[in-house]
Amino acid sequence: MDTEYSQIRKVINIVYYALYALYVLLIAVFGFWFKPSDHGMALDPLAQPGQSVAYCTIVYVIASVPGALWWFKKQMKRVSRITDERMQHQQYTNCAVARVLLIGIGAALGIVSFYFLGAYQPMLWCAAIAVIAQYFCKPTDRKIYLEMNNKNEEDL
Repeated sequence: MDTEYSQIRKVINIVYYALYALYVLLIAVFGFWFKPSDHGMALDPLAQPGQSVAYCTIVYVIASVPGALWWFKKQMKRVSRITDERMQHQQYTNCAVARVLLIGIGAALGIVSFYFLGAYQPMLWCAAIAVIAQYFCKPTDRKIYLEMNNKNEEDL
């Protein structure tokens, strides 16, 4: 059954699931086929270069998850005031895709860092935080309606 938000949901879902496919691909490439630790390419997480990679990943995830959610909420206040429905749907789609991508980059960065730091556990936790945050960005028709019109569940 198609609703007025079906096309928006489909576009966001393509990006949403493509990121999950990317995570699986990264795990397959780095975990099974090309192991950086077997090729001497793994960085020591306690050495300066390893710490730099770890800190960059941690800072990105810590900044991107709340930052993307805050930015999206701010944009929805602007989008809810647009009167042209086609333009409103386009702006919402662009913002929703950007939100998923910003959070998804943190998960991909965490997975890559995990392998390049020789299975350094905190990078896996960073990736998990980003994946969980991305899960809460999954679109549904109801969620799209609420976000696009800048409403809360209690407003209905």
